[in-house]
Amino acid sequence: MAAWFRDHDGNVRAWLFLLTLSAPLFAAFAALPRWLGAIAAVALVEQLIETVTIFGSHGFIAPGGPMNIYLGAGLTAVALLSLGIALARSPMRPRAAA
Repeated sequence: MAAWFRDHDGNVRAWLFLLTLSAPLFAAFAALPRWLGAIAAVALVEQLIETVTIFGSHGFIAPGGPMNIYLGAGLTAVALLSLGIALARSPMRPRAAA
């Protein structure tokens, strides 16, 4: 699982980046709450800081270490769960068929 996640790390950073940038825009239209952007920003900053693990050899910043597995995955999971909650509570309704 760790190798699969490492291969898709760039994709995770990309959607966190887009969510961080788009949340304030969606908040202006009352589609998504502003707190979602804040959570995504925290997860994005951690993902960017996590790139130092390529230089680590042991301990917290070791490749595949606690920073990758627990902190990074945990914050990303919180961001995904928050997105799901925000979308489920969204006041937007599908348009009626014409």
